[in-house]
Amino acid sequence: MFNRRLFSSKVPFTVAFKYGLARRLAEESLRAVSSMFLPSSWCQPLEVIMPYGFEFLSLKAPENRPYWPPMPQRHYPAIGYPRSLGRETAECIAQCFQGVYLNNLYKHYPWFHGVLKYIAIHRNGRYLRLTPEEVETPTHLEQWHVMHIELFPLKKGQTMLEHYANYLTCLFGSFMEENDNLPEIKEFHLSKTRRNRLFQLYLMCDALSGQLLQEQEVLCLTEKQQVLHESLFQQLRIQNPSELIIEVKTQPMAMLPIEEEIVEQLIWPRMAYLEAQLKRSLPNHSMVTLTSPPYYDGESPLTVTLPEPIVDQIKALAYQTYGAFPQDVENHSSSGQNSSQSRLRVK
Repeated sequence: MFNRRLFSSKVPFTVAFKYGLARRLAEESLRAVSSMFLPSSWCQPLEVIMPYGFEFLSLKAPENRPYWPPMPQRHYPAIGYPRSLGRETAECIAQCFQGVYLNNLYKHYPWFHGVLKYIAIHRNGRYLRLTPEEVETPTHLEQWHVMHIELFPLKKGQTMLEHYANYLTCLFGSFMEENDNLPEIKEFHLSKTRRNRLFQLYLMCDALSGQLLQEQEVLCLTEKQQVLHESLFQQLRIQNPSELIIEVKTQPMAMLPIEEEIVEQLIWPRMAYLEAQLKRSLPNHSMVTLTSPPYYDGESPLTVTLPEPIVDQIKALAYQTYGAFPQDVENHSSSGQNSSQSRLRVK
């Protein structure tokens, strides 16, 4: 469970990046592309979400959000397409989406268009660069924004947000079993980006657990774990810019002893404890097993087995927090209509 002290601040929280505008333009861009590829009679539309992972950090203290980054550098649109459409067509859709989205950014969010120097799509087991910038000898990487587009086939009737909620639920299984099917676990020692993502995924699961369990069921952090918890946030502020661009030769950033301590003395013990508490909290309910493909360049599926009410609650929180993520004051919609998520505002 999050320490409330870490999420309290007298300083008003401001967001420099227009998360809501970037998301709405992505939705509008995909709708425009969808009309090119799918007949109006097609029963299942294309969908795009752009999760950042920080949505869950408001669960324990929604009025204070000091750890939502005011200016993220990495953006991960996830496009869901009907399985019957086929991967090859989906990749063509992604390339068209990239062009339409950049054009919409140029018109409605020119600052973001100017700093978004690199867009890639995961294709045939590798990332294909879609933007024309030369990156062999890049400069000022720390000022670049990058975007990696993921493609996921959806079952009939499944939404992209439901697909994402399944992934979030399956994260519990990967943490509980220390399963290297999760790329962030498998490549933890090799990549600073993977380490930071593992820390972020842990925070998401910890925040969800705090909502699922009664207060008395969640053990407070030990004094040592509290120190590691604060160190974790410090590590999230450190990036390896050379890992942002896939074609650039990465300059390795050695794993620090404190990072290994965070995993061995905080994350693994904490998740093992939360697993036991989650399963113990509803002993008389049937267990449900879910599977999900990993996001962001993984290969093997993730699995989790939890009481059915817990699975339902995790999914409900995924929907709730994605929709309540900070939207911009500016009420922009080039189509004149906002999505259900876009209409939500942070007060």
